Amino acid sequence: MKDPVKEWLPVRLNHVGVLACGLRRPNGKLHSQCSDASCPPAAMDNLLRQLDGSRTLFTGPNLPPKWVTFHYEHGQIRFVTRPDGWYFAVVVRPETDAAAQLDSLSVEFISLQLGK
Repeated sequence: MKDPVKEWLPVRLNHVGVLACGLRRPNGKLHSQCSDASCPPAAMDNLLRQLDGSRTLFTGPNLPPKWVTFHYEHGQIRFVTRPDGWYFAVVVRPETDAAAQLDSLSVEFISLQLGK
């Protein structure tokens, strides 16, 4: 894979129900894309920063969780961490194909061969 931002991330927006998604590289650089005006890229970048800052709240001394899902009135936010420093977040509407496929999408992200 050449660049996950150009090859993998944009395809995620094609899932019915995805409002926005973003990647955080190990170097801290953020890349967000949105399919709905209610969730602009700047909001997604801010969400990634906040989740990155709070990820230690969801980790134990042995292993961090693979992902955390937050439910709110208008949907769900899935935050997926990898040991190599990559993070992925996706915001989906409830009761959509995207919401039903959050686990498989998370496993797909974890199994990607990513560079730095």
